[in-house]
Amino acid sequence: MKIGVSTASYYPLETEVALEEIGKSGIKTTEIFFNAECELKCSFIDILEDIKDKYGINVTAVHPTMSLAESFMFFSAYERRYRQGLDEYARYSEIAARLGADYIIMHGGKPNGVLNDEEYCERYMQINSVTQKQGVCVLQENVVRYRAGEKEFLKSMVDILGEDAKFCLDIKQAIRCGYNPYELIEEFSQNIFHYHISDHSVA
Repeated sequence: MKIGVSTASYYPLETEVALEEIGKSGIKTTEIFFNAECELKCSFIDILEDIKDKYGINVTAVHPTMSLAESFMFFSAYERRYRQGLDEYARYSEIAARLGADYIIMHGGKPNGVLNDEEYCERYMQINSVTQKQGVCVLQENVVRYRAGEKEFLKSMVDILGEDAKFCLDIKQAIRCGYNPYELIEEFSQNIFHYHISDHSVA
């Protein structure tokens, strides 16, 4: 396992400034959290790639700026918006592949969504079918006030998808949802590929 620092840890510094600070600190592993649509332009990715190469940084994952809109984009009944979301994730997968990242982190749908678990998982796999063209996998993160913040929903994803259910486990979010993160790790160890860790004592 490699330990790194996300550019999100430096928020509200601009993404490229945060990446530069990570490089100056001697940190060799990072996740890049995008904060604006303009940061998806090729000219901006050139800047990130130059910084990454300058300091020898390994990018493991990217985090889309559209996280707050994923429930609206991907997990509603409006097909045209869903197709637009797929195009946006296709772009993120191109960026991830260029930066050498294996994963895109997804917050996913809210609990009041119109899709049942099977339909949700079908959408999740369709998103992955788009990103995997670039060799990039979408990881479902356990975020409070989202469907995947609940352990029962994560279990449902595993029941439906088996090993195709792939997660990013966020320690802080697990605690905010009322779970002992060690219990989640034990239960979903075969499906967790990436962790978000923070300094918190668990009784």
